[in-house]
Parts: sequence; C-alpha cells; structure tokens
Amino acid sequence: GIYIKIGQFLGLMDHILPEEYVSALRDSFDACPPSSLDDVVEVLREEFGGQGPEDVFETFDPEPIASASLAQVHRATLLGGEPVAVK
Repeated sequence: GIYIKIGQFLGLMDHILPEEYVSALRDSFDACPPSSLDDVVEVLREEFGGQGPEDVFETFDPEPIASASLAQVHRATLLGGEPVAVK
C-alpha cells in the first residue's frame, strides 16, 4: 500500500519529473491489486472481536467491487437485510 501511495504522489509531480515517468506512475491511481480474501477476513476478525464475515453479515461478496491503494470495497448485507458496502 505505501509504495502505491508513493507512486501516486510522484505521479502528481509533472512539474518536476519527465512526462514518461509521470504517465507511468499515474497508472497507480486506478490499477491497484486487490488484497486476498484471507487478509480481508483477518482484518474483519480484528475489527469485530474475532467474528468473521459469516457472523456479522447475512451475505458477504468475496470479490471486491473496487480496490484502492489502502483499502477495497465489498458488497454485503447486514443481518437485518440492509445492503452495505464494506471497506
């Protein structure tokens, strides 16, 4: 995550860096690899006192709908039926 953030920062430095570098670094703005499902479940368990997505949500889509440098978003449904985005 931190290396992607550095690349994104440098991608804004078109007044200092050559255009070829800036153009290549700008790919990091929207082309971030998703985290593994195991990593996502581990974070959820840390945040929810040991409970996994199967304990907290009625449904939890393991495929992210978006991925960024420090987070990604999953579709889920709360136990009461309300659709939510889990970041």
